[in-house]
Amino acid sequence: MEKYPKVYVLLDGYCKQVRRNDCSEASGTVALILTEKRKILVDCGDPWNGTQIIQALSKYSLNCDDITDLIITHGHSDHCGNLSLFQQAKIYMGDDMAKDGIYEVCTGIWTLDDFVKIRPTPGHTDRSIIVLDTEYGTVAIVIFLKKKMMMIAGKKIVNIRKSSRKAVK
Repeated sequence: MEKYPKVYVLLDGYCKQVRRNDCSEASGTVALILTEKRKILVDCGDPWNGTQIIQALSKYSLNCDDITDLIITHGHSDHCGNLSLFQQAKIYMGDDMAKDGIYEVCTGIWTLDDFVKIRPTPGHTDRSIIVLDTEYGTVAIVIFLKKKMMMIAGKKIVNIRKSSRKAVK
């Protein structure tokens, strides 16, 4: 039997308001999922932190070419800014999977291996969740919303969370 995947946060994401109310400084979280067969990166940071990602990968004796799969949770620049670092990876973004310039479309669940699935769910984007079966049970990697957005949206966020929970099951 395969070993369960391990999940590591390479870079912590953040979002903070700067200067004006409509501006923010942000960078997405970058996570690493290691299974026996795959080395999966969830998001690849912003265009200004590529060096930090390379250094963080080296702590696990990995380099960019070792990454087999790159899951981009959504197309904001702080989540997909270093795509070009991962030339060997299959790239999953939205309904597309791309490898070597060849694109495949999937509107359902992407199954990366026995333990890792990408499920379309309502949330920040249509594919905002990665589901893992781990030694601790089912783990979901989800995209966060800024506190301000949650307060403005009110009950709508609660409904999104309920539907996302259903998708995990």
